[in-house]
Amino acid sequence: MLLNETFFKIENQWNLLFFPERPNGFAVLIIGEHPKSVEADTSIWHQHPERFSFIHSLLNEGYTVFTSELFGKHWGSSRAVDYMEQLYHLIYKRALLNKKVHLIAEGSGALVTQALLKRRPEVIRSAFFINPCMYLDAFAKQEEQNKLYYKRFIREFLTAHGLSQDELDPSLFKRQLSLNEPNECPPLHIIHDVTNKRYPFEQHSRPFTKECEDNNIPITLSLHGGSKSYSSFIHPALKFFKKTEMKL
Repeated sequence: MLLNETFFKIENQWNLLFFPERPNGFAVLIIGEHPKSVEADTSIWHQHPERFSFIHSLLNEGYTVFTSELFGKHWGSSRAVDYMEQLYHLIYKRALLNKKVHLIAEGSGALVTQALLKRRPEVIRSAFFINPCMYLDAFAKQEEQNKLYYKRFIREFLTAHGLSQDELDPSLFKRQLSLNEPNECPPLHIIHDVTNKRYPFEQHSRPFTKECEDNNIPITLSLHGGSKSYSSFIHPALKFFKKTEMKL
């Protein structure tokens, strides 16, 4: 099945833009965490059938979709946040789209998404999180249980943030952001696999949901077991997006 798409490079990073056959005027920005998620002429969205089905469903509904390799293991760096903001502006200059974009954040893509929600809430219509890493300090503490994993994580973190080993401080893992006021923050939805061991629900989605509820931030949460496929996320995502589009 052929897709109407274009690959392009900015700052040595590959990006991918999918065009729907019948545009509905809305765009979806996908922020992930996978190394080489987008390359010169392919992506994880082409290589994995479940992800291909997910993208195809978004396009069938008329969404313009764009994503980036985003420096691979970015770990929520300011460089990654700046890059995504730049990519948003570039796409919206080229296409006739509603100003407010839907975000889909997977894994540590949630760290970049949180920063964008704080920085540019006026251009975000909604944020849909899939098995998110909401708290980097919780992940770092978890990785400490295995020296090999922890060394790899520290190496990735320092590279992503442009730091040296001497500059490493545990306080860097603490989230420096506070959530927006309820009237500023767009609707949020989390879908989390309760069997996920990389970003356990109890350490990420549950406390984040409670934090939002305590601050009257609009958020909903749904849980699922490990037997669900990636393409099964499309139905709750579309339902959530449509609900937030009722008010332009």
